[in-house]
Amino acid sequence: MATKRAAASPEAATPAEPSQKTDFTNLRNSQRYSFRGRASAVFLPQTPDGSAEEWEVVTTDLSRSGVSIMHRKKLAQGQQIMLILNEAKQFVEVCWCCQVWPNLYAAGCRFIDEPAGAAEHTMAADEQSGDGDS
Repeated sequence: MATKRAAASPEAATPAEPSQKTDFTNLRNSQRYSFRGRASAVFLPQTPDGSAEEWEVVTTDLSRSGVSIMHRKKLAQGQQIMLILNEAKQFVEVCWCCQVWPNLYAAGCRFIDEPAGAAEHTMAADEQSGDGDS
């Protein structure tokens, strides 16, 4: 026995069923732009007794709300980083991180205000780069 198919209508095309996949590609708050370059990154300690680590990262995308970076180690969600781009310092927090190749990870970071206690790590980075010789 043949069954009739309902005609396509806008109402039929928009069911909100839990099993329906969501397209996350357009959920960004800001337009992103290709921004390829190298940056120094001071990874702020995640524990009170930890120490900051300085690494080089590669930037890939930039928007008003954040930046995407590539790094050799997996980064934890919530990790705070001081990026140094063209002598300008900007603090970011890791929102997500995923492996793209063996020993290479992509991370999406959002811009944040300077975290409490970050000043001591900023001074250490200045001394390492020679900027503290004023």
